[in-house]
Amino acid sequence: VGLMMCYILGIFREVALKNASSLGMAMQLTNICRDVKEDFENERVYLPSEILQKHKVNTANIFENENNLFNVVSEIISLSEE
Repeated sequence: VGLMMCYILGIFREVALKNASSLGMAMQLTNICRDVKEDFENERVYLPSEILQKHKVNTANIFENENNLFNVVSEIISLSEE
């Protein structure tokens, strides 16, 4: 979305495009974390499998251990802040 907006607004500087891309990825990660419950209820899991495995979260029931799920979401939010 960030890149698309740059092109719509006529912004083509390389640094602006790089920053817009990073912002877009950060926003997407944040949206994924916001929608974990709704997505799971609709049989979707968009959380990265590597991070789920690292925190021992089973995709069949991601809410089985809410502390571990909290750690997954916290790690993803930290990535978005970077």
